[in-house]
Amino acid sequence: MSNVINIAVCDDDETMLPVITGVVRATFEGHEARIDTFGSADALYAGMDAAKGYDLIFLDIDMPGTDGI
Repeated sequence: MSNVINIAVCDDDETMLPVITGVVRATFEGHEARIDTFGSADALYAGMDAAKGYDLIFLDIDMPGTDGI
């Protein structure tokens, strides 16, 4: 069992992605956290590793194409 928290942040807004990632990084300071970022839901789905999985996903709801709903 791994002690790493696997987190995905997905937002199509290029200006919000680093902001959200910074807040998540600060929230989990002191914990071993791996944060992957994605610019679309399709990229998130393509980048998901079934073996690793994510413990937490921050997902924008309103995105073009596949959305967060």
